[in-house]
Amino acid sequence: MQNKNKKIFTCVLSGLFVFSLICPITIHQAPVAKAESKPVSQYIADAVPTAPNVGKEPYTAGILERPDVYPYKKLFMITAYYRPMPGQKRYATGSYASEVRLNGDMTAADGTKVYPGMVATSKSYAFGTKMYIPTIGVVAVHDRGSAIVNSGQRNQQYDRIDIWMGAGDEALVRTLAWGKRVKEVIVYGKDSSIKESVYLANYDADEDTLASTIFAAGTIAKAAPKKVYTMFPRDVWYLSKGDDVTKLQTVLYHLGYLEKQPSGFYDKATREAVYNFQRDNDIVDNWEENGAGHTGPQTRWKLEAIYTAFGREKFPETGIKKASKGDGVKKLQQALKELGYIVDVTGVFDDQTVTALFMFQVDNGVLTSSSETGSGSFGPKTKTTLIKKYLAKITAENKDTVDTNINADQALKKDLKLGDTGKDVVALQKELIRMNYLKIKPSGYFGVLTKHAVFKFQQAVALMDNEKQAKAGIFGPTTRNRMNQVIAERTYTKLAMSEKKTVATAVNNQ
Repeated sequence: MQNKNKKIFTCVLSGLFVFSLICPITIHQAPVAKAESKPVSQYIADAVPTAPNVGKEPYTAGILERPDVYPYKKLFMITAYYRPMPGQKRYATGSYASEVRLNGDMTAADGTKVYPGMVATSKSYAFGTKMYIPTIGVVAVHDRGSAIVNSGQRNQQYDRIDIWMGAGDEALVRTLAWGKRVKEVIVYGKDSSIKESVYLANYDADEDTLASTIFAAGTIAKAAPKKVYTMFPRDVWYLSKGDDVTKLQTVLYHLGYLEKQPSGFYDKATREAVYNFQRDNDIVDNWEENGAGHTGPQTRWKLEAIYTAFGREKFPETGIKKASKGDGVKKLQQALKELGYIVDVTGVFDDQTVTALFMFQVDNGVLTSSSETGSGSFGPKTKTTLIKKYLAKITAENKDTVDTNINADQALKKDLKLGDTGKDVVALQKELIRMNYLKIKPSGYFGVLTKHAVFKFQQAVALMDNEKQAKAGIFGPTTRNRMNQVIAERTYTKLAMSEKKTVATAVNNQ
């Protein structure tokens, strides 16, 4: 068994470059499991440092709060970065120079030499602030970054933390495998009595069992099953060539992210298509994140899951419009219905279908008014958007099941706005989820995502034109009354259908 508290002072990278690193931190390594001994997950859990005990329990802070009383705990979005080295086998961005621009050099913003486990945050967290991150350990803030922002900025739901994962090829793999995760972090403030101590998993490119082990704060969780990648068994890299690239481009083409036919070369257009897929599926938020445009473990897994669930036969060919008939119209009506629009699947492109399609076009930025060319007809841009929205629906269904049931007899009764909390917010969020405007679990907190979802509803029912209007995203009396009307109409329809079914059953039984 290896020593759990081994300090690392020198890392040999790529067999050519020696990176001398004086670590002011204990780096824990997972002991090697022996036969007939503890499971691997137990050994790894033993290596992860526990949260420091400072004599009082941390209290829970809201995602918009940054208290000056410690310790407290709150949810953060946690990403990773590393130090690229000359001569690496791979670079996620394609070159050493661009990798350095994205990740920075060997010196942190406060002048500290970078070391594994140190973190970057926004200026809201002072240099030297100690934090406990589950599965990582105790870290300290030493760095900043232009892409590291707080909740409410750039449509971010959580404050962000960026963990430094090391240098060279192995650190790149570790960084890409970490991806983007939401975790509850304990913030201790600047406390010199708390010593930094971290565990960094030795990820490999295929996310083996060790990399897939997930821990909750203070507990040991069962290792996640090993992911079996059928379509993309390995990472696909920018500027590479071959069958893997052709397969990737084929999938992106069918999913509507790549306009041109596969070439077998991972060019700029392919990288942008991958990035757009990542954005739509919450893998990255912007180009300044590591892994943006790179087909790494999370992207490969998501591509495979969605493409497997995706059926091209679900979507009609373009060109159908009002008065069209046939299977193509049925496919369009079925897709719109699955996305939450009110339309009967008849195979006839009637006025109801025109209205439902136009509402879809407005909701998703294809059109802004009924006078524009293409309003209510199924063209190439509308088809591409429909496919992407359907894929987003598949993605949402692959996440944890959300209970969207709400008692329709209980109308929404309270005006709500950004920052509000409570059961009334939960009720509103459930309705927004039911109407396909919100893709997160009901949290009881009226954040930026809920505000945007309210605006999309306002836009769909012609209460607002754009988010710059004064009452956009505010759940006030007019918006509340309109939503209650929709709920009432839905309830009436369900009751009518139920009565019709009951009558039909009674007649058939006579």
